[in-house]
Amino acid sequence: MAQERSAAADIAKGLAIVLVVYGHAVDGVQAAVPMPEWLYDSLMKPFGQVAVPLFFLITGLFAASAQRRDWPGFLDRTIANLLWIFVVWNVLQYAGRVAFAAYANDPIDPSAILWFWLNPINVTWFLWALMLYYLILRLARDVPLALLIAAAGVMAADPWIGDNFALQQGSRFFVFFLLGHALAPVLREGGWRPGGGVLGLILALYLAANLTLVHMGWLFEPLPNFLVRCLGIAGVLGLCSWLAARGRAGWLQWLGTYTLSIFVMHTIVTAGVREVLLRSGLTDTPLVLIVVATMAGIAVPLAVQLGLERLGLPWLFRRPTWFRLPAPRPGPVPAGG
Repeated sequence: MAQERSAAADIAKGLAIVLVVYGHAVDGVQAAVPMPEWLYDSLMKPFGQVAVPLFFLITGLFAASAQRRDWPGFLDRTIANLLWIFVVWNVLQYAGRVAFAAYANDPIDPSAILWFWLNPINVTWFLWALMLYYLILRLARDVPLALLIAAAGVMAADPWIGDNFALQQGSRFFVFFLLGHALAPVLREGGWRPGGGVLGLILALYLAANLTLVHMGWLFEPLPNFLVRCLGIAGVLGLCSWLAARGRAGWLQWLGTYTLSIFVMHTIVTAGVREVLLRSGLTDTPLVLIVVATMAGIAVPLAVQLGLERLGLPWLFRRPTWFRLPAPRPGPVPAGG
């Protein structure tokens, strides 16, 4: 989806995708080579709490341009773009997990491909939820935004519980997408730029609150969870605005323009690299596995996308020109017009 570029938003997306890849690498290693619980919590919880809600909030910042389009333009330029990648990567994720089922931590049910449109495979739930969010916001654009946020907050406090992981996650994170949409005028125009001391205090408070709640067993209680996530997101957005204003972290800004390709592909890479290292006997040290899997989970999808673009075959990450809704035909010109 073509969106207005924002240096701070791209840096935030770049940081968020690093955290997402890292989080899945940590989870995969924990399943294969269990670490002590205190070490896993320390490595995972402070970073895992902000990555996905931050992604949705940043996407919400730019949702207004999609909502201004007429229905044909909205469906073609917003939904169809996401739909293509959703279908392609459900097929590829399914094929990869079936082919390497003997090496997977969580083998896939062979019938899963029949239901991917209701229960997406692996990380493609993110695209499923995003399409649903855009459609809900479009259909409810005459409803006061505060009312939508309140309803989404209730869903986040009491998310869907069942076998459908996409619905669970979608109900949990819709509120962050709407908050991004609501805060867009502030975050995109003026930015959130706390001073260095305030920023350091916010980040320190977030880490302290996160680890304290983990220790007390309260991190996943709805209200503490929401508040600590908001505190973490505020700190990350402030840090990204601070970096953008000083022209730093250009590599994260660049990375932020390739988040979709990394997101849809990284779990295949991190799992593959982890298993190669373990089964070859090169290492079974959890921290080494995490670092190598994270680096590969970022670098390999980037290399694949850049290589396909060089070859003129970007269809894995971008819809082809033929996958477009037909433009509406112009109506008849009134007589005398």
